[in-house]
Amino acid sequence: MTLSADAVFAFGKSDIASVSDKGRTQLDRLVRRLHRIRDVRAVHLVGYTDRIGGDAYNDALSRRRADAVREYLVAHGVPAEMITTEGRGAADPQVTCPDLSGSRLHACLAPNRRVVVSIVAMRQTEH
Repeated sequence: MTLSADAVFAFGKSDIASVSDKGRTQLDRLVRRLHRIRDVRAVHLVGYTDRIGGDAYNDALSRRRADAVREYLVAHGVPAEMITTEGRGAADPQVTCPDLSGSRLHACLAPNRRVVVSIVAMRQTEH
């Protein structure tokens, strides 16, 4: 599952206070999904940014966004010990948007600003 960082956070932001209403809807949907899945063993959150900004800034921002999603999940009843986070900055872009600049580049790069959610659960076998 991938959460759009633009839908969840204001541009350049990573704190829970900056989560938009649309972002809260996405996060609440994730919380409900996690509560419905039986035998969840782990949740891994990986934050990403676009290429705008320096590497150190983007690495830190991507990690803060993943940590903020973790904080939200924990506050809504997901056990903290099962959640891990990672920030990968501008790595693994979904789009590259060559030859664009300004607001067109910013809009084009939106898919790169994301938090990827991986859920590990035990599969139930029938006997």
